[in-house]
Amino acid sequence: TDATAVPGGGPSESTLVADPDSLSIHSEAFDINGAGMIVGQSWTEGYPVATIWSAAGVTTTLPGLGHGRHDWPNSIDERGRVVGWSLDSAQVFRAVMWTSPSAPPVRLPDFGSTSYAHGINRSGMIVGAAVTPDYRLHAVVWTPDRVLHDIDPGGQESRALAVNDSGKVVGTTWREGKRRAFLWTQATGMQLLPVGGDSSSALAINTRGEVVGSFTERSKPRAFLWSPRTGLSDLGTTGLPGYGHMRIARDINDAGLVVGEFGWYSNAGAAAWTVRSGPRPLEAPNIASAMAVNRHGVAVGNRRGSDNYTYAARWRVTEVNTRPSLAFPAPSITVFEGDTVTLNLTATDAEQDALSYNWNFGDGASLNVPATTAAPAMRRPWSDDGSYTVRVIAIDPSAVRDTATLAVTVLNRPPTANFVSPAYGYEGKTYVLSLSALKDGPADVRAGIQVSFDCGAGYGAWALATRVTCPAVADDDTLQIGVRLRDNDGAMTESRRTFIIYDAQPVVAASAVTSTSVATGILFTARGQFSDPGKQDAPWLVRYFWGDGTYTSTTVNAQGWLPAMSHEYRAPGTYSVTVYVTDKDGRNGKSAPITVTVGS
Repeated sequence: TDATAVPGGGPSESTLVADPDSLSIHSEAFDINGAGMIVGQSWTEGYPVATIWSAAGVTTTLPGLGHGRHDWPNSIDERGRVVGWSLDSAQVFRAVMWTSPSAPPVRLPDFGSTSYAHGINRSGMIVGAAVTPDYRLHAVVWTPDRVLHDIDPGGQESRALAVNDSGKVVGTTWREGKRRAFLWTQATGMQLLPVGGDSSSALAINTRGEVVGSFTERSKPRAFLWSPRTGLSDLGTTGLPGYGHMRIARDINDAGLVVGEFGWYSNAGAAAWTVRSGPRPLEAPNIASAMAVNRHGVAVGNRRGSDNYTYAARWRVTEVNTRPSLAFPAPSITVFEGDTVTLNLTATDAEQDALSYNWNFGDGASLNVPATTAAPAMRRPWSDDGSYTVRVIAIDPSAVRDTATLAVTVLNRPPTANFVSPAYGYEGKTYVLSLSALKDGPADVRAGIQVSFDCGAGYGAWALATRVTCPAVADDDTLQIGVRLRDNDGAMTESRRTFIIYDAQPVVAASAVTSTSVATGILFTARGQFSDPGKQDAPWLVRYFWGDGTYTSTTVNAQGWLPAMSHEYRAPGTYSVTVYVTDKDGRNGKSAPITVTVGS
């Protein structure tokens, strides 16, 4: 039949595709090998008959030990050898092997009573169960030369149900009144698997040592997968929408494809599971079960047909991996250089795979993000203006990928800084202008921001210095000072402010030319000198205050020594002589006093 999408597949309804194929009426299929040969049972006159179907669907009946009835072929290997059990003439089930479809069954050694063969590997090692002389059913192994070994001599009851090509055996055993899944190797003996629950059974094992089976919890069966690398996975925790949980995992191939059953009673159906897709029904519920799967993904089991009869069934199971979908919210964005921007990304995957991401930001930078189920948001700046293409590749576990691109236009950011200058200055004094907190795009900063200062007489040459000492001003004044910044791309900013140059105080000194002790009627002579930061403050008014309420004044046009001046005191006493110099702007400077003693 044509392949059809499986309904109810959750996020991707085509994750697992199966084409059911009914083989023959009143029949069941139990196992399939890599060549597509299927073993099972057909019911003839009310009796189960061992049957082989070729890959083309041709049916062959296997001969039995007794009357060819009540035969159960349970497993087939890659060479076409079949193992199971057959009812002998004494009406006892015996473990047997059919070496070919036409050969009579070969009875396997047992303990003299009932025995069953459940599995066979490439080397011819067979596993099963046999009733011991003390009437206990024990898990057993037959070596390729058909030597019988009891692998659970201390157990209450056990069955070996499957064996892989390296000789690892799984099955179920009773321990402390509970049925428990086990793993047996020749080196370690029988060990219980950490499955838990009220009871458990291990039903199959692949060459990687992965084990599947079922366990019950509060009387409800659930499928499990145990891996020696990752431990236990409960396959019954995730439901198949509208169908129920996976309750039994009956087989697993080397690719990790698990087959079994889902649902309950009349709602039961064949199911498959992969680590990518999770559980999926192989078809709508029809009381079907998938019993085995080969390395090519062909599963076999049984299904109920539209005529309400049971048919041996075959499903060709294909896992379809959907390409992840990746997109940015908008095709382009515009930002300024140096600004950190959040790049949001929308990523979807039909199988809900964890995706890994490769980011390329178009400026030489890239980043690999490990697999995650959430699309990562990226925060980053671009250091220089220009046009960039961000490219992101999302990759699923099967290396299927999708790509999304984003056009990023990065605008040049004009440089900025804090303009630092004193609040005011004085004539004749230098002053410093500087910058702090210089900001621009990182690439422009690395290239160097050009700076030009204006100390009040116009802008100077462009340079990289962020500090300048301005020359002294000869007279008090009000200036307009400023700074300009220019980046590598020619963007420019300017800051200006008013700067006041205040009038400076003259500095005056005075000294006695004659003795500071004089008599009345005798002249006392003093002489002063001064300097003034204001080089343009002439004329200066000079006054000699004699301390007796009188003064002598003059004007000068140059700094330095002042004319000597004399004064005659009329009364004895002690007097303080001070020289004052006043500039043209009215700013006074005075000397330290000279003490003069006048006698009679």
